[in-house]
Amino acid sequence: MTAFLLSIPCLFAATVAEVSNWPDEAYQKGWTCSLSGVVAEKTPSKLIIEDSTGRVKIWCWPAAPNINAGDLVNFKCIAIIDSARRNVLIPRNLVKTGTAPRKPPEDTTIARIVRGEHDLKSVRVRGMVVGAAPDEIEPGNAFLQLSDGMDVVDAAIDKSLHPERLIGAEIEVTGLCDPEIGCWRQFQGCGIERIPGVEYVKVLTPPPDDPFSAPPLFAIANITTRNLATLGRRSATGRVIAVWHGDSMILSAANHGRWNTFQATLADGQRLPHCGDVVQVVGLPRTDLFTITLDNALCRQSQNTNSIPRPSKENPREVTAKALLLGNEGLDQVQAMYHGRIVRIRGKVRSVPADDLKENHVQLQSSNHIVPLDISSCPEVATDIAPECEIEVVGVCLLLADLWKPNSRMPRVRGMAVIVRDAADVKVLSRPSWWTPGRLLTVICALLMSVVGVFAWNWSLRRLVARRSKQLLKSQVAKAESDLRVGERTRLAAELHDAISQTLTGVSFQIDAAADTLGSDLPTAARFLAVARQTLLSCREELRRCLWDLRNDSLEGSDYAETLRRAIRPGIGAAKLTVRFDARRSKMSDSTAHTVLCIVRELCVNAVRHGGARSIQVAGAVESRSIRLSVRDDGRGFDPSKCPGPAEGHFGLQGIRERVARLGGRMTIESAEGKGTSVIIEVRNETDKHTAG
Repeated sequence: MTAFLLSIPCLFAATVAEVSNWPDEAYQKGWTCSLSGVVAEKTPSKLIIEDSTGRVKIWCWPAAPNINAGDLVNFKCIAIIDSARRNVLIPRNLVKTGTAPRKPPEDTTIARIVRGEHDLKSVRVRGMVVGAAPDEIEPGNAFLQLSDGMDVVDAAIDKSLHPERLIGAEIEVTGLCDPEIGCWRQFQGCGIERIPGVEYVKVLTPPPDDPFSAPPLFAIANITTRNLATLGRRSATGRVIAVWHGDSMILSAANHGRWNTFQATLADGQRLPHCGDVVQVVGLPRTDLFTITLDNALCRQSQNTNSIPRPSKENPREVTAKALLLGNEGLDQVQAMYHGRIVRIRGKVRSVPADDLKENHVQLQSSNHIVPLDISSCPEVATDIAPECEIEVVGVCLLLADLWKPNSRMPRVRGMAVIVRDAADVKVLSRPSWWTPGRLLTVICALLMSVVGVFAWNWSLRRLVARRSKQLLKSQVAKAESDLRVGERTRLAAELHDAISQTLTGVSFQIDAAADTLGSDLPTAARFLAVARQTLLSCREELRRCLWDLRNDSLEGSDYAETLRRAIRPGIGAAKLTVRFDARRSKMSDSTAHTVLCIVRELCVNAVRHGGARSIQVAGAVESRSIRLSVRDDGRGFDPSKCPGPAEGHFGLQGIRERVARLGGRMTIESAEGKGTSVIIEVRNETDKHTAG
């Protein structure tokens, strides 16, 4: 049948046993079936359906108004997953088909209920109310904790019945035994839920008028876990030596002539006393196998304050974390004998509670071990200490151990803690250096960021300087080129004016003179015309040289001697030329270099043209701020005092003298007939910022 259910998601008829065994897949896919049975019990939110195969719980929202316990019903059953993520069965189309006798509640015990023997059945059970707790999920409800001395079961009750007044009473409860009581507390476990129309709570033995009249806790000489569970509520009187967590305290009390300590955990609504108060408490005895704890306790001030001595803070026992947590052989061994004793411990704070967390522990390192300090009763201590502080603490030792339960025969021991009672218990011995690792790391990061910022700023400045330098260099180069063009134009204008313009003016004068004498003196007119012709030839040669200078880039080279050779060679034909010029081009300005070139070229061309020279020697050197040069040839020579000038149509020497004068120099000519010619010139060297190197 199970295989059949797994293969078919929709059934037309099923039994309670079959529906109870539906797998999770049925609820995921929404299986449905037709179900028939008797309503065994009905609560405001569910129906218990029973047939011959068993019982099943059907959730019913809202409750079917025409259906009651004992009715025979037929309905469609739908499997769903509700908002609490539970697998539930929902009825649809409930139809009453008849009635059946209603079964009475079964008398049972709390132990059998806990074992699950009466699930989904109405039961009647007796027990003592050992506690009451409100239901925060459903504000109108509360829970009674019913105990038989060993086991405890919850019983839902209306909050208006004041369940806290039943603590200590022996009662009888009649209701539905539900394995998951409540709507949202899925894992609360088995409990008893009230059934409408049935007397739910019957008080068999009312609670004592004075709950503090319960028998004394230490009336039994030898208390064990077995008889603790059967003692019921017990009372004890003691002096409070430590409080923590707002509901727990350690008390000192007399036990058979000895002073022992015990603990108490207060019930809801009880006010926690102060350290040093003598109080009477009543609650359910529990144990961690080391000490007694009165659980769910009531507390009141005791009038007998002088019978219990006040604990002294003057002589606390000096301990270390090693002494609390290790044995003699260095193995882990919690020293439970220190529980409840006043101790003094020194160490370094490792952590303090965060402001936004509900923590109450300071981690104290002592002898390489950590001991928690509970400051829940004086949280202001955390404002005066910080990590790495070295402190001294006087407080009460607390053994951290779980309470004994029947299924936990040896409760786990978690260590030791020290309870700080007030701010005076903590003394700061030394505070940490301001240079904590975190702050040092912050400073290092800030310095690194500053260094990176400086490098980035320098890199940015270098980029800016390089960009501006390029722009400035471009502007300077453009200005230099402009200055060079202007200078070259000025030089060319001077050349044309001095050489060509004056020469053409002389030609004009010669032609005018020839025209005036043409009719009266033909030989004179012919002489004037010959001079004009010679002058025009000289003008043409000068113009050719100027054009050659404009088109030639020889002055751009670094070897000035080679520049002179290239400039002189076209004008001297086959004559032998020797040039030795000891001067770098970079040591002369463009204007000076060009003027010297023109002077040397004119001298060499005249030596070949007028002197018939076959060998020419050119030498020069830069001396301080002057340039000395000489041009020697082996030509016919001439008498310097009788050499022809512009009047005869010869402008060469005159142009040289003018160029030398323009450079602030002087020229010496040594020549004789048949002995060649030597010209020595010394001029001022004018360097400029564009060519000086």
